[in-house]
Amino acid sequence: MTKKTIGDQGEEIAALYLEQQGYKILKKNYRIKGGELDIICKSIDEYIVFFEVKSFLYKFTYHPLYRISAKKKRLLIRAATHYLLVRQLEEVLVRFDVLVVNVGLRKVMHFYDVIHRNPAV
Repeated sequence: MTKKTIGDQGEEIAALYLEQQGYKILKKNYRIKGGELDIICKSIDEYIVFFEVKSFLYKFTYHPLYRISAKKKRLLIRAATHYLLVRQLEEVLVRFDVLVVNVGLRKVMHFYDVIHRNPAV
């Protein structure tokens, strides 16, 4: 199985998980120059939630949250800011979550509010 296949399957599993948890999916794979958001949702409590999905086949050698570098965080925040500005959603509650998906076992670990926006970004 290729890395892309694992990633694509992980995002499919993540989307199903989110729908089961009551999230409304607004957009998948939102891309701008220099950044991409895997899944954008509205939560039951009205947050706009930007999800980064990290997928692996069966086991990982170190915690997947460590795979999100400072540069990646900046790119996610930039893409999220663009999404909000284009849709004129400046006054909404926002959260950045990470979903770690074990594709082989079809299991999802949800980490809430793991990336924090800097108002100067």
